[in-house]
Amino acid sequence: MQKYLVTAIVSTYNSERFIQGCLEDLEAQTISDELQILVINSGSQQNEEGIVKEFQKKYSNIKYIKTEQRETIYQAWNYGIKEASGEYITNANTDDRHRWDALEILARELHNNPHVALVYADQIITQTENETFEHCTPYGYFQWPAYDRSQLLHTSCVGPQPMWRKNLHSEMGYFDSSLKIAGDYEWWLRISEKYSFKHISELLGLYLLSLQGVEYSNAEGCKAETEIVRKRYIEKAKICLDYNKYKSNFMSQTYNTQSAERVSLQRSVFLFTLKIKMKTILAKFIKVSKKVLIQGVKKNIIF
Repeated sequence: MQKYLVTAIVSTYNSERFIQGCLEDLEAQTISDELQILVINSGSQQNEEGIVKEFQKKYSNIKYIKTEQRETIYQAWNYGIKEASGEYITNANTDDRHRWDALEILARELHNNPHVALVYADQIITQTENETFEHCTPYGYFQWPAYDRSQLLHTSCVGPQPMWRKNLHSEMGYFDSSLKIAGDYEWWLRISEKYSFKHISELLGLYLLSLQGVEYSNAEGCKAETEIVRKRYIEKAKICLDYNKYKSNFMSQTYNTQSAERVSLQRSVFLFTLKIKMKTILAKFIKVSKKVLIQGVKKNIIF
C-alpha cells in the first residue's frame, strides 16, 4: 500500500452537486502529491460515482468505496480511517472548501509539534454553494479560540476541518458510530483526556452554512445528543459548566486579523531564517566542492 502524508476522508450521500468541486479543491492542494483522497459513498441515490470515476482516470490518489446500505457519517469515517494510508487524517465535507495550502500548513504543525494530537484553524462562512476559498461571499467567520480543554468541554470548538494523527485510533478507538450528530465532538473530548490540541490563527477553510445541514435541520436532536456527550465528559472531569467564563459561540461577522497577522509574520520570519540557513549551507557546499575539485586537478597535474 502506498504511503501518504495526509488522508482526506470524503463521505458522500446525495451530494452530486458538490462532489466535483470538492475533488477539484483537494487536488489543488499544495501537497496533492502527498494526499490520499478516500471517497466513501454511503448508499447515495445520486451520481457521485460517475463523477468520482472520471476523476480517477486523471488522478491516481483517489480511492472510491461504496457501501451497500445507508450509513451514518461516523460509520463512513471509521471505514475510511481503516482504509487510510496517510500519517494524518482530515475529514473533507463535500460542501466545504480549503485554502490552497491548508492541508500543508495543518500537516506541518503536527510534524513540528509531536506532543500535539490535533490541529485546527479558522474558516470563512458562506451561504452560497460551490464557491471557492479564493472567490467567495463571506457571510461571517469562525474564529476559534486557543486550545483550552475547559472551553472544549463547554463548546465544540475545533471547527469543521481539523487534522489529527491516524495512530490515535489504534490507541483510543474510532468514532462512536451509535451517534448521529455529535460523534466528532465525542471523539475530540475522548482524545483530549490524554492529548493536547493546537489552534492555528489563520483562515484556512470555507464553510457552507446550510439550513439543510444536520445541525440546523435537526437542531433539537443535535442539542440533545451533544448534551448527552458533554455530560459524560463533564462528570469525568469533575467540573461545573460556567458560560459566564467560557463562550458558547465563535461565529462572528468580522475577523480579527491581528492574531492572523502575527502568525503570518512568524511564518515569514521562519521562512526567511530558513532561507538564510540554506544559503549558508549552499555556500559551504560550493566552497568544499571547489576545494575538492582543485585538489583533484593538482593530483592529475602531478601524475
